[in-house]
Order: sequence, then C-alpha cells, then structure tokens
Amino acid sequence: QFFNHFGKSDFLNTLALPHAIAFGNFYLKHKQLDKAYEIFTILIDKYPNRANSYNGIGQYFEALGKRKAAKVYFDK
Repeated sequence: QFFNHFGKSDFLNTLALPHAIAFGNFYLKHKQLDKAYEIFTILIDKYPNRANSYNGIGQYFEALGKRKAAKVYFDK
C-alpha cells in the first residue's frame, strides 16, 4: 500500500542508498519477500556497481531456499 500511494521508483529516488537498503533489509527480516525483491531489483538498476543490492537479492533467494540462485548474486 505504501508503494501504491507514493510510487516505487519515486519513493526510492528520494532516498539515499543506505536508507533504501535498510528498507529492503527490513522487508527481508519481516518475511515480506516480494517487497524486498522489488526494492533490491530497482536498486540494482539504479546502482549496478553496488554490492549491497546484489547481496539483498541473494538473501531473498536464500530465504526462498534457492541456494544456487542466491550464490549467483552473492558472487557479484
């Protein structure tokens, strides 16, 4: 609902990278995996050279039990 009101990319464009990563990690911690995935994929598009976003996607796949997919992102 939060993203529906403000718009995902608009919201993330206003945040500094550490704050956006914190939102993604919050959603991972609270098992809201779809929201975490959305945030981290947007951040990968916006900051393709930052390891934090790839690590977040790796944690997402790890939470789904997809270790091979997680390893791909952890290795980036």
